[in-house]
Amino acid sequence: MKPVQINFWIDVSGVPYNTTFVGLIASTPMIIEKAIKRLNKECPRLFSKKAHKLKRDEIFKILSVLNSEKVKMVTTNFPK
Repeated sequence: MKPVQINFWIDVSGVPYNTTFVGLIASTPMIIEKAIKRLNKECPRLFSKKAHKLKRDEIFKILSVLNSEKVKMVTTNFPK
């Protein structure tokens, strides 16, 4: 069996000691490249905005693209 390279991205966001979220994305470089190209095409202003300024429909579009490209995503909330 041939080894497969998998990349992981972790993001921690929120207000410390109030609402903290940890997000994880895991995928192969080829799948991520394809998803990023599609995001650039379908959401051209995405990478120039801060995440907290995204509208609800923009967030759903991003999740839809990542999901359809088989990018694995998990998020966990750490409440106070």
